[in-house]
Amino acid sequence: MNKPFKIHGNCDKRCPKHAPLIGFESLKTNHALPTQLLPKTQLTMKSTALLLLTWLWSISTMTALAQEIDNNSAAMPNDDPYTANMLVGIGIMDKAMSANELSQAAAFFEHMTEERPADWLPPYYAAYCYVTMAFIEKSSTERDAWLDQAQTYIDIALRIDTRNPELMVVQAYNYMIRTAIDPLNRMEEYGTMAVLTLEEVQKIDPNNPRAYYLQAQNLFFATESQGGGLGKACPLARTAAQKYQLHPSAPKDIQPKWGAAMTDYMCQICQQVGQ
Repeated sequence: MNKPFKIHGNCDKRCPKHAPLIGFESLKTNHALPTQLLPKTQLTMKSTALLLLTWLWSISTMTALAQEIDNNSAAMPNDDPYTANMLVGIGIMDKAMSANELSQAAAFFEHMTEERPADWLPPYYAAYCYVTMAFIEKSSTERDAWLDQAQTYIDIALRIDTRNPELMVVQAYNYMIRTAIDPLNRMEEYGTMAVLTLEEVQKIDPNNPRAYYLQAQNLFFATESQGGGLGKACPLARTAAQKYQLHPSAPKDIQPKWGAAMTDYMCQICQQVGQ
């Protein structure tokens, strides 16, 4: 039987159960997109793209999931311990706004992986935390280290469920961040694997919204000379939004649901620039 997992250390300062994160309330009420960051036809500067995507990730995650996280943290006493523990971990993950906070969620899911060795969801979420840490980290060395950690848990999960499309999506996400660290030297290997993996996901699960979301995100921040641009990204973002509508999330649903808020923001930008 699963025992409720307890966070040690400085949880009283960081865990969503105890206190709001710094700036959380202001993020919920002040999330207008800075006009200087809006692309006119496409984003051409890598630094601007990374800044915008990082900003959107933090704002959209906080805004779209705030109420859902509050519901998760108030799990009913008669919930089974596994679901209750997973909801706590997902709440920590969704409210995280830094690599340090995400690492706490990753540790949570690592523990759950040991508790439930036949379940693919705990290692899946551990991997997703590490990939997201690599996304927001600036140091290339640190980013590769986080991606190595993510791959460890992706491999664990894939041994449980080899053809799970959600696991394949996170694998593709790992490949995409690997590519972004050193595009010139990694595009042929990791970039190609990311594309092929997402194409395979769409064959297995045509309605998986995260596959389209990652494709849209990849093109959204690439120039036309690199094969990207808003002209290609926006139709995929709209497709992703339609797919998300097919999978509404319930308050106590522990299945993957990330990407919806970011997709909505990309669609808003596409609409504002006429794409």
